[in-house]
Amino acid sequence: MTQVAWMDLLDAYDFANLGAEYEHRAYVNRETGRIYFASEEEMLEDDRPEDWENAEHFLELPRAQDLELGVYTVLDFVAQQLPHDYGTVSNFFQQHDSYRRFKQLMEKRGCLDKWFRFEADVTANALRAWCRRNGLEPIQRAVGD
Repeated sequence: MTQVAWMDLLDAYDFANLGAEYEHRAYVNRETGRIYFASEEEMLEDDRPEDWENAEHFLELPRAQDLELGVYTVLDFVAQQLPHDYGTVSNFFQQHDSYRRFKQLMEKRGCLDKWFRFEADVTANALRAWCRRNGLEPIQRAVGD
């Protein structure tokens, strides 16, 4: 298994999930565990490898949808913590600006911090499972230290 720095992996995952779909991407070198960032088809590092899009050498980090997170995570949280609000929250996601409305409701219910912890835990577990499926071993120290 290739070792990859866990905190770097989390940062790269967050980066890959910014903006419009595939506007930002991140890749892990399958041999070294080094992470590279791309934005609008351009690498952000000056020392990018020539074959950074070669799937044999580089693994693209998933987006939340790839890990089946997002709305599913929200609804799981609401079902566990605020079941009486499940219908309301479910309806939010049939309309525009749903996530903002969900967070406003969580703040009103005093559950916003609890939501952020839940979301972080679910995301971390899904990302660790993704690593295992792809031959990566998340470690606490920086790769190369």
